[in-house]
Amino acid sequence: MTYQQIEPPIPSHDKLARIALLRDWLIANKFDGLLINHDDESLGEYLQARDERLCWATGFSGSSGLALVTPTGGHVITDGRYHLQAATEVAGCGLEVLDHAEDITALNDLPQRARIAAWPQQFPVKSWAYWEEKTGKAGHVLEQIATHPVDDVWQDRPPRKNSTPRPHDLALAGQTSAEKLQHLRSWLLNHELDGFVTTDATCICWLANIRGADLPHTPVIQSALLVTRDDAVISLEGRERAGLLQSLLHDAFSVRDDGLLGITKQVKNAVAYDPAKTSAGMLQALRNHGCQPTPKPCPISAQKMIKNDAEQAGMREAHRRDGLAMVRFLSALDKMPPKDELEIVIRLEESRRLSDKLLDISFDTISGLDEHGAVIHYRVSRESNKAVAANGSLLLLDSGGQYTDGTTDITRTIWVGNASPGRRMIEDHTLVLKAHIALAQCRFPVGTNGIQLDAITRAPLWMAGKDFAHGTGHGVGAALSVHEGPCGIHKRATTPLAPGMILSNEPGYYEAGSHGIRIENLVLVVADGDMLGLETLTLAPIDLRLVAKDMLTDHECAWLNKYHQHVWDILHPDLDDHHASWLKKATAAI
Repeated sequence: MTYQQIEPPIPSHDKLARIALLRDWLIANKFDGLLINHDDESLGEYLQARDERLCWATGFSGSSGLALVTPTGGHVITDGRYHLQAATEVAGCGLEVLDHAEDITALNDLPQRARIAAWPQQFPVKSWAYWEEKTGKAGHVLEQIATHPVDDVWQDRPPRKNSTPRPHDLALAGQTSAEKLQHLRSWLLNHELDGFVTTDATCICWLANIRGADLPHTPVIQSALLVTRDDAVISLEGRERAGLLQSLLHDAFSVRDDGLLGITKQVKNAVAYDPAKTSAGMLQALRNHGCQPTPKPCPISAQKMIKNDAEQAGMREAHRRDGLAMVRFLSALDKMPPKDELEIVIRLEESRRLSDKLLDISFDTISGLDEHGAVIHYRVSRESNKAVAANGSLLLLDSGGQYTDGTTDITRTIWVGNASPGRRMIEDHTLVLKAHIALAQCRFPVGTNGIQLDAITRAPLWMAGKDFAHGTGHGVGAALSVHEGPCGIHKRATTPLAPGMILSNEPGYYEAGSHGIRIENLVLVVADGDMLGLETLTLAPIDLRLVAKDMLTDHECAWLNKYHQHVWDILHPDLDDHHASWLKKATAAI
């Protein structure tokens, strides 16, 4: 059994019948529309199978999107990363795909003064407020419903997974939970607040120095947390594991088995919540218990995104280990070219599994040959599996590992097969490499945010009349979520970068129907005199067969040669002669 999810989380063969059930529900309950979000009650990126309500209803398996189902039609709304994927997966269910920027047009087909139902537990407060405003301006009403209609009609819904919590060693965490709680309580005092509440599983696990396996690809325990000036309460499902977690945390936390909304029973007075990470249902429950909820950016996220020395050391070691796995995989790919995309996924996971510290992959591997590489978040299935072309194929391979000490995320674009790549692919790859180098070598003043660095990264592509429809970089957790905020490098990233942040550097270029290219390394923000710079953590060669030296400046050539020398220096002592010989050629100076 692989960590990779080969098929969609929920079979979609009868999605048309499922939409019909929801339309029957709308008619029976006198609603004109039903909003179904991707999120679950925890509002995390990954879901348990039982919480894949959007996928169950529409077939769309992307990690960002929602649907508006009406009695006669409707739409699936998502962003540019998932357009091609959504168009394929949603086909045949009677819904049209809309870009997020045009989401308001989904309301155009509704009758006047339409009643739109939504389950507030799967909408962040900010998202709920957005749709409440948009529907109100259009003359409609957004109404909260007590239970989700998908849950009512989903007959073979999987059971909930309640994994066993485990401690995250202090040697890896770098701080005790008591020290982290002290910092959080100082924040409460400074803001004259009585408490802070969250259901963000990554924040709770980071604060308590625990990990779990409730979700795919993210080592967390799903729960809710309330921290006050003199108490800390964790609420989750499962009496037995609540008792086990209590024994791990001793008296630093009080653990209850009241579920997520059960945390509201403990809340009093002025409590803060993050409107981007708290559901509208949770906010309503807080108000119902008579407290005074105050919106604030999550203070735990602000702590968590700055990695301490122990977390940085763990991430470096995880990347060294992952680099060795990549070298073993890439060298074998040259020696024994794969047949198809699925074989590539399986062989890469097998290479990572040689380490006994691998817990999971950090997301489903993107293995896209030729035109599949242009689907930004493509996930191969048995149905979509594409063979390597007889004259060779361009492979976009985006993957990562969840290790006990760190999280990795790496993308390489690789030529697979015996023939040589064409000049156009080489030029496109080299343009993306130039963009990657522009960020990797960047030196910038304190206070610089991700918006500014995003523009710097895109400049080489813009000069060639090209661009890409995703951010340049996202934050990454330390043995936690592979996508972590609030830091990032994209067009909305207002958080100033600071030493200790770990982010991705992943510009790309995608030509629909032909090929996709992305080069991704993880980078650590470091002090560089009075300025800041980026230390590259990822250790794997960039395919030199796809690099046009005549398109690179001397400075860019020097960066590539220096990076490859660093990869060789760190990895070769732990390689046998065969793999070391391959790596020596793959990292040769140009």
